[in-house]
Amino acid sequence: MRSRAAASVALMFLLVLSSLGGAVAEMKYPPPTGVQGPRYGGTFVIGILSDPPTLNPSITTSFYAQVVAGNMYQSLLWYDLQLNPHPQLALSWSASSDGLSYTFHLVNNASWSDGVKFTSADVKYSFESVLKVDHALMKNVLANLVSVNTPDGYTAVFVFSKPSPSFMSYLGIYSGGILPAHIFNGTDPLKNPADTNPTVTLGPFLFKEWAKGDHLTLVKNPNYYIKGVPYIDTLTFKILSQGSLFAPSIQTGEINYAYQEVPPSDFQTTLANVAGVKAFIEVSGVAPVRVFAFNLRKPILSKLAVRQAIADAINITQMAQLASLGIDSPATSPQSSVVSWAHANNLPQFSMNLTKANQLLDQAGYPKQANGTRFTLQMYSHLSPDMIAAGQILVADLAKLGVNVNFKPLAEAAMDQTVYVNWDFDLAVTGWATGPDPGPTLFQRYDSQSIVHVAFTNAMGYNNSQVDQLLAQAGVEPVQSKRAQLYDQVQQILVQDLPVITWGEVGLPSAVQTSWVGLQTDALSRAGFEYVWSVNGNLPVTTSTTSAQSSSQQATSTSTSSSSTTSPQSGLDLSTIAAIAGVAVVVVLAAAYAVRRRSSKKVSMPKT
Repeated sequence: MRSRAAASVALMFLLVLSSLGGAVAEMKYPPPTGVQGPRYGGTFVIGILSDPPTLNPSITTSFYAQVVAGNMYQSLLWYDLQLNPHPQLALSWSASSDGLSYTFHLVNNASWSDGVKFTSADVKYSFESVLKVDHALMKNVLANLVSVNTPDGYTAVFVFSKPSPSFMSYLGIYSGGILPAHIFNGTDPLKNPADTNPTVTLGPFLFKEWAKGDHLTLVKNPNYYIKGVPYIDTLTFKILSQGSLFAPSIQTGEINYAYQEVPPSDFQTTLANVAGVKAFIEVSGVAPVRVFAFNLRKPILSKLAVRQAIADAINITQMAQLASLGIDSPATSPQSSVVSWAHANNLPQFSMNLTKANQLLDQAGYPKQANGTRFTLQMYSHLSPDMIAAGQILVADLAKLGVNVNFKPLAEAAMDQTVYVNWDFDLAVTGWATGPDPGPTLFQRYDSQSIVHVAFTNAMGYNNSQVDQLLAQAGVEPVQSKRAQLYDQVQQILVQDLPVITWGEVGLPSAVQTSWVGLQTDALSRAGFEYVWSVNGNLPVTTSTTSAQSSSQQATSTSTSSSSTTSPQSGLDLSTIAAIAGVAVVVVLAAAYAVRRRSSKKVSMPKT
């Protein structure tokens, strides 16, 4: 018992120490040989397919909202490609041994752009009043949250009534940012003017303008709490509306970065060998999948035999290959294999069998009419190139059965409204995350409590009490192997019930001009554009005197002072070393106390 108690305290020390590690992720690729940097100035233009539905990341799970608003708002943590958490607005954290409370120590040098200090009150408001209530994903993560206690202005203690094993995986911008309580408190966060005109934020960039359908412009935050960044002056998101515009736009310099939605044909041909452009596949820890979703409220699609017939009309393996030219991988389960511990193996698979499909439709009461058709369906999709291609393939496949499909791709806001809010569809080519932890994402798509008029929820109207029960049980089970068994059962039921046909695990084709460097590797939509710089930018003009700067709070950065700009560097500054020394003293005393008292409680960090 003595050794176990001492080991637990030592583990806490190591985890708190690791939480003070580098705040800057690795670059996706280094600057050109001989180019000194980082450099300052310039405008970085990012091409995206659609306007975000909102600029409030805490009321939506929209990819576009996260990508844009994640530069103005921040979260407690960010995650590397191995899904390890790193400090952002939280410097360090610890968990109780029973998994019912988590303590976060916050930065104390951050301010909102109106000059009001960021404090634990903002964290309390954001989690208790917005994320727990209005964020479709975080409602499940925070289902058992009792309160966020704030013993002081820079400490937030999350108290749960039951274990919440997914909690530590959902504290990045993907799961919503921290909002300014003094702007949102007392208002409806779904209707606050700041949702589209966020004038009070604290991220590396500040809002300037939004010309819907054309561009959004952000500018450098001169009072950002991490000194020396952003390197660029302006960050612009160019709305291209068609995937075919990505390649010519980056070649001409209209955009500098084609973000995650380059058409596969352009990615593998046009951009593969263009001088000055680097094409690459983005990696996402949210484990996205592509699906054909059925509206189970519609009489035709409410019949399992019809859904099975549609599944039998598809060659899933070829679907991913043809729709994305091999960039997406064929899916074998509703849960992506990227989250390997929760992915069910050996599930029954559908393969193209037109004879069986025709028989099922006949038996379901939909024989072919004299004109060779059975019925007509309305299908919508997002603008992502692989989704559009998959929809076109499905139209051709179902025509072989005598099923007509009217197919229309929609921009983000229209897709959200039509499919997820109004439920005005038969089929939808859509997609969603299945990670980093499957509990909240499976709940958001398949639990009956998620049949709500909110984007990226259970638009299918799928209702299975056994699935609800299994998801509830897994959501509070602290042992991962037991959770895996429960999620395995969920996946088996979903494959049998077919509320969706999951056809692809997503690759994210991107391209960037090689004159721009510093793109960060991050798993959960923290783009890190504050660290991007141009090889044509200006080097900082340094004086002869340099010193470590800022920050007792951003414990992971050191700075070099200059007459005009300050370059953040990785490493530990003096204040961080002092903090670590203080922790070490506490650890030594705690370890001695633990050895002396066998009943002492262990404190450890849960695995994410």
